[in-house]
Amino acid sequence: MCVLQIRQLVILLLLLVPSILHAETTDLNMLIRSGNYEQAIDNLQKLTRGVNDANRLSGIYHQLGEIYYQYTHNYSEAVAVYDQILQLPPSKKVPTEDLYLAILKKGDAYCRMNLYDKAIESYQHLVNLTNPEHFAHQTGRQKINNIQNATKELNELQLIIATYPNTPMAVEAKFQISELYRQQSQLNQPHKAIALYEALLNQHPSTRISAEAQWRVGRIYQKSLNQPIPTIDAYQKVDNQYPTSNFAADALFQIGLIHKHNNQSKLAIKYFDRIIDKHPNFWKMYAVYYWMALCYEEIKNVRYAINNLEIFVNVYLPITNPAYFGEIGRYHQTKTKIKSELQSKITELRSRLHETEWQNVQDLSQAKDYISALQIAKQLIANHPDQKTAGFAIEQLEPIKFHAAIQNLRNHALQTKDSEQIAKINLQIAKIYERNLQDYTHALASYEQAIKESIGSDWAAEARYRSALILTFHKKEHTKAIKVYKDLINFHPSSWQTMMANFQLGEIYRSLDKSDQALKAYQTTIAFPERVQYLADGYTDSFADRAHFRIGRVHHQDRRFGQAQTTFKEFIKSRPNSPRLAAAYTYLAFILQEQRNYDDAIQAYDQAIQLVKNDSSIQAEMIVNEAKELGFHHKDVETLTQQLINRRKRIQ
Repeated sequence: MCVLQIRQLVILLLLLVPSILHAETTDLNMLIRSGNYEQAIDNLQKLTRGVNDANRLSGIYHQLGEIYYQYTHNYSEAVAVYDQILQLPPSKKVPTEDLYLAILKKGDAYCRMNLYDKAIESYQHLVNLTNPEHFAHQTGRQKINNIQNATKELNELQLIIATYPNTPMAVEAKFQISELYRQQSQLNQPHKAIALYEALLNQHPSTRISAEAQWRVGRIYQKSLNQPIPTIDAYQKVDNQYPTSNFAADALFQIGLIHKHNNQSKLAIKYFDRIIDKHPNFWKMYAVYYWMALCYEEIKNVRYAINNLEIFVNVYLPITNPAYFGEIGRYHQTKTKIKSELQSKITELRSRLHETEWQNVQDLSQAKDYISALQIAKQLIANHPDQKTAGFAIEQLEPIKFHAAIQNLRNHALQTKDSEQIAKINLQIAKIYERNLQDYTHALASYEQAIKESIGSDWAAEARYRSALILTFHKKEHTKAIKVYKDLINFHPSSWQTMMANFQLGEIYRSLDKSDQALKAYQTTIAFPERVQYLADGYTDSFADRAHFRIGRVHHQDRRFGQAQTTFKEFIKSRPNSPRLAAAYTYLAFILQEQRNYDDAIQAYDQAIQLVKNDSSIQAEMIVNEAKELGFHHKDVETLTQQLINRRKRIQ
């Protein structure tokens, strides 16, 4: 298949759902937007009658299938429609990419029906039809692997639930099972995912992941099921039940967007204003101001439209990564173009009160009224970007923003007597001090407060872990850090933080050349159920992966080459998707070379070179991160590959 055809297949896969505009009627898209799916189906079915052009007929059937799949969720009808495409006679000369897409979508529909055997059969049919280099072949193979891996992970998570009932690990495992069903790239059953999230919320309404679980319900209704009313209800629950969480901010944002796109701008402004008031550190704040400006423009409030546009253009646009412009519907546009277009809307400027405004910002900050200071600082930067005072405000904007978030959280803490809620709020405050303000002294104090408020809770476990990290990496107080890690292990023996604490203990002991204690800590880490993080290019990482690799490094560092060799061989065999695979082969090559086993050393180098050259920069980065003592310092793939090749040549 040529590049253009592959591109067409990708476009069909990714863009068909919102692009029902290609149908033979101008009313079809309006019917979809208004939820009149039955009329849209009827119109499309009428279009199929008497159509002889294979391209046209296949396109109509694909649109029918998408309505059944994405909107009415009648998956058996979707399968029937895709079968109609596949059963078109060869004389019709149906485009190959349409046939491949029908097979893929048929498999997706079977997944939604919980018929994974049939889904795999459909994907396998596509694999059998195409060459291994073909995009469709690779897609079909990946979908089969995803289902098989997800099923395996599902069994492992169910075992965790059975082994550790009524523990934070069991709660986390239930959440991860819901995630497997939610993701289209895994088990792809959104209705099942919603049921599991809601069951989790009924059983555990106030855990660390409860806010995210409720937000996920809204996200599924919004993105996978296209049901606006249940979407709003689910998001509203996030704000009502978890008002201080980051997910509450995004829930309000999504409700505002839904109302904006439904031409209910006054209602949308209400939700956008709440974000500004309650979540001043929301990471999509640039999009909040953008959409609120458009809402004010729609209701003819020009002054407020100009004000919000100026905040967006002068405050947020310069510091926003263009990769995030999709949140404002401006994919692939440059900052220059966006600024030019929006400035054309602005017809007058605000009066120049920059000196007074800057003085107000300083006075309010001194009085610790950061919320008011933040609002004035934004107005100053928006109205007078070329003045020196605006420059001063820009320099102070980030710390003011995060201090305002802390002030807001403390106001919430004053309004409740619930110790767990207070602990959770103090944990959020501490994380802002730690991650955003780099104020580690205040971060430690807030973490300590979270522990005192709820000593045995998930929040206390997280607070202990974060405190120990600060002591380890920022305060360099290893003795205190070890004590906090051990307290965490004693108070929360079944938590994920305990698993991570054991790994960090291993890292400290390794840095102190206490090999036996390091090995024991790493081995304890591996004994915990594995918590997988999915990376690019199909790689998976975990603390167990890191700990397993570090065991090999400790043996190598202590010149126990036989044990190091055994460890790295076991690592390579048991962790084929590790991002450290190339690093393991590199260590193995060095050991084999040291043992004068040159043939096997060359093979190990070849494996490392192949992984670095063919897969991704992840493997290269890990070689540098994990094998600096072997002389690798360049993360550039080409340079690192050449280094490995040169070392291999020396053996030859």
